[in-house]
Amino acid sequence: MFRQSTLSPLIFISSDLSEQELTDSPLAINGMKLFRYAEQSGGIPLTQSLGAFHRKCVEWAAYEFRWPGFEPDVLYSVNKVLNEPDFPPLSILHQALQDLRLIRHYKGKAVLTKAGRSILGNHGALQAFLTEWSIG
Repeated sequence: MFRQSTLSPLIFISSDLSEQELTDSPLAINGMKLFRYAEQSGGIPLTQSLGAFHRKCVEWAAYEFRWPGFEPDVLYSVNKVLNEPDFPPLSILHQALQDLRLIRHYKGKAVLTKAGRSILGNHGALQAFLTEWSIG
C-alpha cells in the first residue's frame, strides 16, 4: 500500500514493508529496537543537562544496533564511556523521532507518544516516517 507524501503529491511512500524487506535499512530496524526498549523500560532516562539519552541506553544501543562503522569495539577504542553524542546513529535517531513527534521528553524520560505507540512493531510505517523526515 502506498500513501502520498506530505512533501509532494508526486511522491508516494510504501508504509507496509516488512522487517525482512527492510534488512538494509538500519534506521528503521534500529529505530524499532529503540521503540521496544522505551516501551519495555517505561521510557528512556535523559540526562539533566542536555536532554540526551542516558549512558545506560547508549551502551545498550552500541551492542544492539547493527550499524556499519559503529561497532562496539570501534566506539570503545576511542571512548572509555559512551554518551549520546559519541554514537551519531543514536543521536540522529533521537532527533528524528522527536521531530516526528513519535517520542517526547516527559519528566526526565523519552516516552512514546500515541503516534509512536501506534506504529510499534510496524517497520514499514516507521520507515515511511523516517523517509519523509530525511527528505524534508
